[in-house]
Amino acid sequence: GPTPADVLIVGAESDDPRTRVEAIIAAVRQKNVAAADAIAKSLGHEDPVIAHTAFRGLAQLATPEPALAILDDAASSDAQRLGASRALMRMHTKGVVHSLLQRLDTASPESRPHIFSALCRLYHVDGEWKGDSWATRPDTRGPYYQPVVWAESATILKRLKAALSAAAPPEAAIFIQELSRNRIEDNEALTRIIDIARNDPAHIATAVAQLIQAKQIPAEAIPLLHRSARDATAPPAVLVKTITCLLKLQNEEVIASVLSAMAILDRSVKGAIHLNPGRDVFINHKSLDGSLDELVEFAHGDLKQSETQWAIGALLKLAESKGVSVEAQAVAREEIDLAWHDTDRRALLIVWARIIRNHYLDARIAVALTDPSAAVADQAAISVRHLKIQLPGADKTPKIGDLTVEQALAQVSSFKGSSALGEAVFIKAACMTCHTVSPDQTPKGPYLGSIANIYRRDELAKAILEPNASIAQGFASHILTLKDNRVLMGFITKESADQVTLRDMASQEHIITKSDISQRNSLPTSMMPPGLMNAFTIKEFASILDYIESLSK
Repeated sequence: GPTPADVLIVGAESDDPRTRVEAIIAAVRQKNVAAADAIAKSLGHEDPVIAHTAFRGLAQLATPEPALAILDDAASSDAQRLGASRALMRMHTKGVVHSLLQRLDTASPESRPHIFSALCRLYHVDGEWKGDSWATRPDTRGPYYQPVVWAESATILKRLKAALSAAAPPEAAIFIQELSRNRIEDNEALTRIIDIARNDPAHIATAVAQLIQAKQIPAEAIPLLHRSARDATAPPAVLVKTITCLLKLQNEEVIASVLSAMAILDRSVKGAIHLNPGRDVFINHKSLDGSLDELVEFAHGDLKQSETQWAIGALLKLAESKGVSVEAQAVAREEIDLAWHDTDRRALLIVWARIIRNHYLDARIAVALTDPSAAVADQAAISVRHLKIQLPGADKTPKIGDLTVEQALAQVSSFKGSSALGEAVFIKAACMTCHTVSPDQTPKGPYLGSIANIYRRDELAKAILEPNASIAQGFASHILTLKDNRVLMGFITKESADQVTLRDMASQEHIITKSDISQRNSLPTSMMPPGLMNAFTIKEFASILDYIESLSK
């Protein structure tokens, strides 16, 4: 039978950590609310396992009174208040919300931030799963996979805004951090934190955290971003967010500040550019070609300066990037050709090719194995291995284009390639234009990071060779013609009664009001063109399948 309440209470207050945890778990399983006060005594416990078990247990018992009492008690420690708020923020009931709202304006300065935090968390609930898929890449930003509002959300938001408006700058900064952390968008909060940061640089990091979520950067925030980018004392995470925000802008000063931030980040990793935490944000940004003139100017600078090195890396990226204007790519390639004639710059370009997995220089790197400069030859040898650059005559298997589909499928099914070579082929074939392989990448077309857990090798091979035979659910191509004569093509990722959200191949999401659409068509064929593998060999095709399969392991 169930354990008596007095036994559970004694166990929950035991000095033995295991006994205490087991007693809390038993009380929760038996739904014994009589043990709630004893469980609350473990909120904020110095043992993180006990503390975690306590707030989770109290939340499951849906007994808010002990946690509220801790917030009301002036003698409570900050750890206890934190534990109490963590329990309360998991109780989505009208009673808990109203109890917290009653205390929001009158609570002590020590409890007020915890109450605000709990209310921010209570603003959303997790959306109900109705049996449809959350796709291969669910949103893991937290605290909910699919945050939706509920009956108390409007009341909560109204009071949160009022509290923020009345708060002094230091407290307002804390409140805004909580709004941001819980993904509660509020223009008033953004305006407030910008104003606070302009008067107190200590809050620039909080402002940057808010700005990174903004679709457009307010003009009054731009000086803050430039200041943050040049702050040698800023934490690396703040600098990376600052770079992300700056790259949303289009003005002449952006690249100078971004490169300054990259140089500061370089120093944080002792000059190891491949370890720079801002690398992917900068190098892979879709609008680098808009700053081409500035990049060229920096690329001509002193090679000992980090800013020069990063500008050269950006130009190499532009030399091979898809979606870059013909004119911009021509300029970038001309600059790369020019830099190649300089021994030190040639060595750096080979390093950059390896770091960003860029194959524009493959043929030159192969030739550089016998470069007169030992430093260049050494870097070429390393890059040939890392990029799996095939030397002439290394692969004698037939090309896919010379075989029928049936013949290609038969040969590739039993051919063992190399996943490393497959990655190189994946890049050479521009598969990255439409597909992503890492959860950190911005979604485009079908995600391949776990696709091999869904499809067999032969099914993947057939889907690549005959992309129109079967189109993955949710990835049918749509063309929307708008009344202003714009034409958008991509995947429909969300649709409501009055709006459609379309994601294009540049990973850009467009939210369109249905009344603005003059014509809507669904393409019967895949965006992936047939014959994509025709120029590659059986070995290369087998290797790309090996690479895709390796992503799921």
